[in-house]
Amino acid sequence: MAANEREIILDCLIEINEKGALSHIALRSVLEKYDHLSPNSKAFIKRVVEGTVENQITIDGIIDSYSKVRTGKQKPLIRTLLRMSVYQIMYLDKVPESAVINEAVKLVKKRGFTGLSGFVNGVLRTISKNSEKIRIEDKDVPEWIREHLISCYGEEKTGLILEDINKIHPVTVRLRGEGADPDALEETGILPFAYYLKGRRSPADIKGFKEGAFVIQDVAGMHVCLMADIKEGDKVLDLCAAPGMKALQAYDMGADVTACDISEKKTGLIVDNIRRCVKEDGESRIRTMVSDATVFEPGFENKFDKVICDVPCSGLGVMGRKSDIRHKTKKEDLDELFLIQRKILDNAVRYVKDGGRLIYSTCTMNPGENEENAAYIADRYGFVLEKERQFLPGIDKTDGFYIAVLDKPES
Repeated sequence: MAANEREIILDCLIEINEKGALSHIALRSVLEKYDHLSPNSKAFIKRVVEGTVENQITIDGIIDSYSKVRTGKQKPLIRTLLRMSVYQIMYLDKVPESAVINEAVKLVKKRGFTGLSGFVNGVLRTISKNSEKIRIEDKDVPEWIREHLISCYGEEKTGLILEDINKIHPVTVRLRGEGADPDALEETGILPFAYYLKGRRSPADIKGFKEGAFVIQDVAGMHVCLMADIKEGDKVLDLCAAPGMKALQAYDMGADVTACDISEKKTGLIVDNIRRCVKEDGESRIRTMVSDATVFEPGFENKFDKVICDVPCSGLGVMGRKSDIRHKTKKEDLDELFLIQRKILDNAVRYVKDGGRLIYSTCTMNPGENEENAAYIADRYGFVLEKERQFLPGIDKTDGFYIAVLDKPES
């Protein structure tokens, strides 16, 4: 692999680990910036970035075992370079270890750390020499997450979940109409319009994407509008809508949709997808609005047949796709998220018409954020829990995802 690819990887990982960028957003930005690269180059960048973040706990343990300076004490550029290099040595069979080490040394010198090139060279060569002796932990998550999942789902299911989130999964898409390249699609066997993309090509490179023939969406997320039983003509509010996949699905089912999110940046993502997918004659049925879901919006009161609340959450259900979640999310964060979720729900219930529905969803596997919040809506506001479902990785062939459908009684 050319050195420039590894430099791109280095900069992307620094954005994620040292500057706090979300991995999927940082990676998407990089792949868009370097869209001129070949599919193989982009696939290599994607795999090393995701793999390094996903296996960071194990990788740091390996480095600390063979380095006199622990990762926490190293300069950010050095530890990032060591992490991505160790990932390639330990996890990628087809990448020559000598090339990994040589390119790492070149990058150290290029970035002005010539004095540390010997240190990087020595650590990587020692790890390479001992690579066959090193045991790789298959389920690389913090212990608190492992214990939490066991307490919720038991040892057996937790084992399946952790095994699944460390696998490389194909991208899942929802087919919206004609025009997608049939040779790029593979049926999931879960929903008739849910397909996997074959190979490791960027979705934007596949025929039909730019025309809106399909959208990127996990199968579990597709169930939100299905479980809501959205009808043609329904007025639907999607409170935390970015990037707009549920709003677009509701639109495709014939609803009149208002899609909101907290900032111009987030609503901009929705607008981009609407422009790609919705023809001019249908724009009046789907619109966007900047709105903080924790702040009551008087113009929404008692206005909507269906209100979708896919709230900010711990994201434990998407650790397989957004690997930084497993390292950045702390146990104490759950209490803060709980307060935000309740604020949103306290407003959302007021937007539902009498006889309407609230659809509450998260991309996590934490009952405190899921079942307990559904019970809160029912107990405090008199909504009736019509149905709920917890999707689990490794069991349902989807991300971890929770959906509750609650009906508001007629007055």
